[in-house]
Amino acid sequence: MQNKFGLKILAISIVLVMVVSSAVVYGYNTADVAKGTGDGAATREGTTIIEEEAGISVYINVSDEINLTTAKEVYRTTEHETENYTIGAVALPGYPATEDVHVYVHKDGWIVAYYLNDEPVAKIINWFVYQHPNPRDITHTKLKDAVVKMCDGVGATLNWSYKKYYDFRAPNANRMMFVTGAQREGYEMLSTFKIKIPGDLMVCERSWSHVAANSSNSSRMKIDEHTINSFDPCSDGWVTKYGTLTPTQLKPDVFHTVSLWHAEGNWTTGEAFSAIALLYRTGTSNIEGEDCYTMWDIFTAYPKELINDTTPPVITNVTVTDMTNSSATINWDTDEIANSLVKYGKASRIYTKGIGNPLFVKNRPFELTGLLPGTCYYFVVNSVDQSGNLAESSEFYFTTTGELNVFDTEAPANPYPSISGTHNGTITPTKKIVVAMLYTYPCAGTGGHTEYARIWNSSLNATAIWSGYKEDWHNISFDNNFTLAANATYNYTIRTGSYPQILHGHSIEVTGGTINCTEFVDVNGREYADWIPAIQLWA
Repeated sequence: MQNKFGLKILAISIVLVMVVSSAVVYGYNTADVAKGTGDGAATREGTTIIEEEAGISVYINVSDEINLTTAKEVYRTTEHETENYTIGAVALPGYPATEDVHVYVHKDGWIVAYYLNDEPVAKIINWFVYQHPNPRDITHTKLKDAVVKMCDGVGATLNWSYKKYYDFRAPNANRMMFVTGAQREGYEMLSTFKIKIPGDLMVCERSWSHVAANSSNSSRMKIDEHTINSFDPCSDGWVTKYGTLTPTQLKPDVFHTVSLWHAEGNWTTGEAFSAIALLYRTGTSNIEGEDCYTMWDIFTAYPKELINDTTPPVITNVTVTDMTNSSATINWDTDEIANSLVKYGKASRIYTKGIGNPLFVKNRPFELTGLLPGTCYYFVVNSVDQSGNLAESSEFYFTTTGELNVFDTEAPANPYPSISGTHNGTITPTKKIVVAMLYTYPCAGTGGHTEYARIWNSSLNATAIWSGYKEDWHNISFDNNFTLAANATYNYTIRTGSYPQILHGHSIEVTGGTINCTEFVDVNGREYADWIPAIQLWA
């Protein structure tokens, strides 16, 4: 049988959500984050600028109209303005202009505070608040404080339960964490804390922050034995710096020691602090810390209502490559980042299996494994963007290589009428067939399956029992693998549930042999002599 790959135009709109783990990717590519708006998009004015220039952000809607003229009075400088929104730099007490927070204000109540996409997440830590007497904790970020300042300036009431963080560079991150410690006071010379990142986390950014104040000596931050940053004496001031780390500097699955060290001499009033900031996607394990003052974990979420996108992704370039007798790779592109799902099965419009990836990407390959040789598979691909807009392709099909060594009635052209019941009959293979499982072809949109199967003759007795609606319930496994001999006749009893596909005939030649109906009794007690279950016996 030759390989084939084709397209069938079908109107299908089935939504499945399947999350399958994917390869861990370190870092993020800002070029892959842009939204392809397309025709009909309803993007709120000004959000394109935010998506293009923002990195880490916090957003909120105060549920009231904002006077933009009043909002501009809060800025140190105004950066952009229209009749519907304005963007400017908000100064924070005690910080220089380099620490100003960019704040977007829309007249309908949206406020977004952010740093630019070339600045690390660690920049948002407000060390002025952290330095206060124990318990030392991160209770503020510069972004949050900028929002508070804007709300105070425009007279807006804050409801912090609606506050959310999001990094526009890292659409696959769902958390960020700040691990702090090693504060310095008095005559101590060295202080440390430890951190371990589990290997199953997708870490989008590792960054650090180091601050020292009122010290007559130098301050140095290290990770393990490697210096990350150092300051000269800062006797009458406050200095801070931040940057990013590589995966090599903060490897997974090992504890790293973060330390602050100071030169000899008395440091009677000075202080220094350090922090590791992580932007990541959760895995099965948690980040660990020892001797830390703070491990502050925050959820991040894409601002769907703010961006107000209603345009689904555009799916293109659907291809099938690398076909073998048991596998094939499905590829497709989207015009914007979106998640991915392939639904496939052995009958047109009936997709009994699926493989998905929750990560938002533009290009994706999916390897389907465990396929049968010489078998035609039908499939569609799905992609959902960050705003929840679904796109589904038309139906495609392909045929794996090799010869199909199964007993297969295949799906009939017209499986109706159909009803569950008990089938009795015989099968006669034309060749030797090894059997481990029985597959039942279901009618479209139903849970058609086999609940019990027995195949026997004088030398064989094999049974299979359904285990319920879990995993691929259309396949049931026999108690032991067995071999059907060529030209031998075997009896079968198959009890079906829901609506299996039916071959209407008394005796039918199929792939791998012949199948006969002796008797079929439906769930209502009616008897037939020409109803055969659409099944496949395979290994």
